[in-house]
Amino acid sequence: MAAPKIPKLPTIERLTRSAVHYLDRYSSSEHNLRKVLERRVLKACRHHGRDPADYAEIIDAVVEKCTGAGLVDDRVYAETKTASLRRRGGSSRKIEARLAQKGVDRETIQSALDGGTVSEETAAGVYARRRRLGPFRNAADRSARRERDLAAMCRAGFSFFIALRIIDASDDDVSCLRVTKRGATRSQRPEISRCFTYLNMFHNIDYAKKALFEVWCASVHLLAVSRAPNLRKGIQPIRV
Repeated sequence: MAAPKIPKLPTIERLTRSAVHYLDRYSSSEHNLRKVLERRVLKACRHHGRDPADYAEIIDAVVEKCTGAGLVDDRVYAETKTASLRRRGGSSRKIEARLAQKGVDRETIQSALDGGTVSEETAAGVYARRRRLGPFRNAADRSARRERDLAAMCRAGFSFFIALRIIDASDDDVSCLRVTKRGATRSQRPEISRCFTYLNMFHNIDYAKKALFEVWCASVHLLAVSRAPNLRKGIQPIRV
C-alpha cells in the first residue's frame, strides 16, 4: 500500500501552478480562487505545524497575478454562470445567492442579470418543465397538486405572481418557454455540446478550431449520406 502523499509547504511557484491547474478545469471568481488557495495552504500548514497567516501575502500575490493575466474576471464569471443557471431554470434570487456565495459584488451580479437573454418568466417555465410542475404534469393530477406546485416555484426563488402564471398556464402558453443552447434542436444538441467541450478543454485556439472543423465535416458527411443512399459506399469521412 502506497504511503499517503505529504503536502509540501506553499511557495509562490507551487501556488501559482495550483491556481492555473484549478482554473484550467473550473471557471472561478477572485474570491473563490482565494478560498481554494487558502484551503490548500491550510492543509499543508496543519501537516507541518505552520501558521497559515504567514502565507497570506503569497496568496494575495498569486490571485493578483491570475487577475492581471485575465485568468480570473468576476464580470465574465458572473455572466457565464448567470447564462448557465438561466438555461437550467434558475431564478434571479437563486442566481444572486449563488454568485454572492462566490464573492461577486452586487453591482456585477445585477449587471449580469440585466444583460441576460433569458427572462425571469422564461426561466420559470424551464424550471417547471424540468420538475414537471403545473402544465407539464399529468392532467389528472394537476388540480390536486396546484398548491404544492406553487410552493415549489416559490421555494425556487420565483415570485408568487410569476409562479401563478406558469402553474395556471395552458399548454399553448408554455410551448415557447424552452431554452436550449443558441436555439438548438434535440438532434443538434450532441454536436453543439461536443463543440462546447472542445472549447472548454483546450486553451490552444488553433486546436479548438481544428476540432470544431472536424465536427462540422462529420456533420456534412452524415447529411450527404442521408440524402444520397446510393452513394453511401463511395463517400468517406473527411479527416483533418
